[in-house]
Amino acid sequence: MTDCLGSILAVVITTADVQDRDGFALLTENFKTKFPNIKKVLVDGAYNGEPIRNFTKQTGIPVESPNKEKGTTGFVPIWKRWVVERTFGWLVWQRILSRCYERLPESEEAWVYFASAARLSRCLAFRLDL
Repeated sequence: MTDCLGSILAVVITTADVQDRDGFALLTENFKTKFPNIKKVLVDGAYNGEPIRNFTKQTGIPVESPNKEKGTTGFVPIWKRWVVERTFGWLVWQRILSRCYERLPESEEAWVYFASAARLSRCLAFRLDL
């Protein structure tokens, strides 16, 4: 989960047999206490069904799935969704995240947080040099 700038808020690593929408339930446990200021959640088209409806009922936060405009064909980037894809691109620059070297999902999650912190610290250092 990222904010609108692409900074990581939360990460859940699951095995390959867990669908994204089921992982969403794991990601959003205790959501209101962790992120009390979030007003809307944007998701990909794969996030639908009971876990999404339960999240909206429990938190009162609407979940929106932006789709491409009708009549468009081929690949059309949707800027609201592209933020997360860009974050994945930033994370892959970290060699440790280019492949799954870890045995435990918790270790992989820790590396994602570490890579995100390293990226944010580089951004801060760049901004302070201006």
